[in-house]
Amino acid sequence: MQLQRLELQGFKSFADRAAVEFGAGITAVVGPNGAGKSNLSEAIRWVLGESSARSLRGERMEDVIFGGTLARRPLPLAEVSVSLDNADQSLPIQFGEVTLTRRVDRAGGGEYLLNRTPCRQRDFIDLLHGTGLGRHPFAGVGQGQADELRAARPEELRAVIEEAAGVTRYRARRADAERRLAAAAQAMARLGDILAERERHLPVLAAEAERARRHRVLVDELKRTELAIWARELGQLQERQRAGLEAAARAEAAVAAAGADLVAAEERLQADARAEADRQGAWERQRDAERAAAAETLQARQDGRLAQALAERLAAERERLRAQAASAQQRLGGWHAEAEERARRREDLATAHAATLAQVTEAEAEAGA
Repeated sequence: MQLQRLELQGFKSFADRAAVEFGAGITAVVGPNGAGKSNLSEAIRWVLGESSARSLRGERMEDVIFGGTLARRPLPLAEVSVSLDNADQSLPIQFGEVTLTRRVDRAGGGEYLLNRTPCRQRDFIDLLHGTGLGRHPFAGVGQGQADELRAARPEELRAVIEEAAGVTRYRARRADAERRLAAAAQAMARLGDILAERERHLPVLAAEAERARRHRVLVDELKRTELAIWARELGQLQERQRAGLEAAARAEAAVAAAGADLVAAEERLQADARAEADRQGAWERQRDAERAAAAETLQARQDGRLAQALAERLAAERERLRAQAASAQQRLGGWHAEAEERARRREDLATAHAATLAQVTEAEAEAGA
């Protein structure tokens, strides 16, 4: 595995995008103080997963972002990418070249990318375990770190040696497996507690399930019974509706027949009245003619006996005509009474028809409900 390229933009003093190519052999970075030589090594450490801002000569992680100058405004984020030659498959990934990218913005948000694919910081650490580029890198030794290694405690030296020997990868895997086993054991214990708690509630739950089953059966039976009752009531309402409609039809037919009879009776009464008026007129004309004839005869003969006979005859005829007039008047009164009776019958039939229609309307409303 070999370092091939380092790209920076917005990291500390590198405001513009800069790239450093590392060829075969030794690459030396030379420059005066303040040129940014330490920033290159810190950029490599930062992109490989360094999480301590103090080790990068800052107070917060946002301090690695270009802070601006009198001529330039501060940048919103910093980005560093390092490309590694993985031809010998030192890294456990199926790529000949691996590019690790890290970004951070002033809001505190960070992002890790592996070959331009978003990933976690944990993925960087797992990938670099055992390569000398992990959490305790021996491949990158800064100024003063050699003296620190000579004066380090045994456990600190052990961490560096384990990183160089590639043991840290397996130790990390072991620690992760132990954490998972402990979590699984806790989950199993919790599951046992839950099962024991559920088993204690099984009799109660069984009784509740039986009650629920019986309730469901009773509810289904209630629904069937209600449907049967509703069907029967609907049939009764429909039957009542049919009967009401038939009664209404019969009432309408009776009203129509009564109306026809009344019209015919009125026509007959009018015809009889006209005939009686004609007879009365003929009688009056005949009476006038007879009177005129009697007067002429009486005047012509000047005979007292004839006049007396004629007077008697006229009186008898007058009585006869008066009797005929009284009889006609009586018949006319009977016809008027019959007409009034038929009018009352017509009103009674109309009232019965209205009551029948009201019953039909009520039956239809009950059927709709």
